[in-house]
Amino acid sequence: MASTYSNLGINLQGTGDNSGTWGQLTNVNLQELDAAIAGVAPVTLTGNTTLAFTSNSSSTTYTNESGRNKIIVLGGSLSATTVTVTVPNIQKDYVIVNNTGATVIISSGGTTTVTIPTTTNAYIYSNGSSSIFFALPLAIAGLSIGGTTNAVQYNNAGALAGSTNLTFNGTTLAMQTATALNLTATSLIATTATTTGLAFTTATGGTATLTTAAITTANVTTLNATTATITTDNISTANINTANVTTLKVTSITIYSTITATSVVTSASLVPTGVTSGSYTSASITVGSDGRITSASSGTGGGAGMGIPILQVRGPASGTYTANASANRAGVYMWAGGGGGGGGCQTGIGDQVAGGNGGNGGFGFYNYPISSKPFSQPYSVGAPGNAGNNTNNSPAPAGGAGGATNITNIGTVNGGGGGNGASTPGVAGNAGATGTQPGASLAFTSRTFIIGDNVGSGGSKSNGSSGTVGPATATTGVSGALIVFENTGT
Repeated sequence: MASTYSNLGINLQGTGDNSGTWGQLTNVNLQELDAAIAGVAPVTLTGNTTLAFTSNSSSTTYTNESGRNKIIVLGGSLSATTVTVTVPNIQKDYVIVNNTGATVIISSGGTTTVTIPTTTNAYIYSNGSSSIFFALPLAIAGLSIGGTTNAVQYNNAGALAGSTNLTFNGTTLAMQTATALNLTATSLIATTATTTGLAFTTATGGTATLTTAAITTANVTTLNATTATITTDNISTANINTANVTTLKVTSITIYSTITATSVVTSASLVPTGVTSGSYTSASITVGSDGRITSASSGTGGGAGMGIPILQVRGPASGTYTANASANRAGVYMWAGGGGGGGGCQTGIGDQVAGGNGGNGGFGFYNYPISSKPFSQPYSVGAPGNAGNNTNNSPAPAGGAGGATNITNIGTVNGGGGGNGASTPGVAGNAGATGTQPGASLAFTSRTFIIGDNVGSGGSKSNGSSGTVGPATATTGVSGALIVFENTGT
């Protein structure tokens, strides 16, 4: 049986045909099918061109023919001209890429063709009866867009045109000066449209009617009509530019009570805010944009009593301070330990050289709001600084620093520095530094007005030996202290 051929020119081998070459013919068929489905054929044009295609080949060697490929990429150096590319007159679709610089007419031999401008891609098909059609609408790149940037396009005798009178930038649609704006077909014409408003000069029947007034800006400057009727009030802002009202024109508005003719506004003329009159304790209030209180409620404060001492400790000591559940503020007095006095020195010739006095420990008051409950924090109360010993013919040791006093997350007062020891030959020791109280609400001047003794004071220096100037030996500092008051009312 003799072979036949498909629409794409595929060799349809008969039974028993092509003994010895059947496999080669099958491979050629498969390659031709691959080209027809997904093949890309570059074609360089110099003028009118017919794409190669063989419909009844029995060759056992595959030849890539451009007319059989799916995608045709047209190239060349053509410019400002028109060329015709003829494809096979078979039932087939193509993707045409026109990179020639010229306009390309695709034909299959008949009078029905498609035209593809330069730099344009098109999806077309041939019906096998000498006619070519667009398979998808073609975006015609050669058709110029009218007007300038943002101009809205309109049909001007079959071509696109644009006007600066109506623009859209992707966000805002703007109307500029126009000679006539037809709002309806028969009843209302505005002769001027500007960015400041619409000037209505003619209303059919002497009546200008807005069926829905959704006005959010002052856009109507003049309304020259016998009757102006707004059937639906949807005015959300003050839109009347000129308040030339000679009589009361508002027929219905939400007013709680009539305002007197003398313009005296009393409480009876105001809309209630819903706040109940009365006294509030530890109040939480909300004030509206017009300055009126819109809500009020009493808060939960501490007890009536203030300054109730609940913790008193002398150093050295440590522990945990736990606030009462009803307290919302603590007043804390802290004293740090004083530094010890510096040791004195006895020289070989009988002179006495004194050390330095110990520095006073820091002391201050901390006013602390207890906002998070339960509240429990560790504390430490500073120890006194040790005294320095006396020496003979050698530098004397300094006194020790006093210990700090603190409650975690409330505050810390720092201990006084130890006094320096005397040194040879004949150099007296300096006094220790005074402790600090960082962040204190009050650094009071007298350290004894809460506790009678001189709590947190620095130790005295040594004069070096027995004698009339100062003690023979240095003394230790005085320990710190901690007192906590709460507004518990108990």
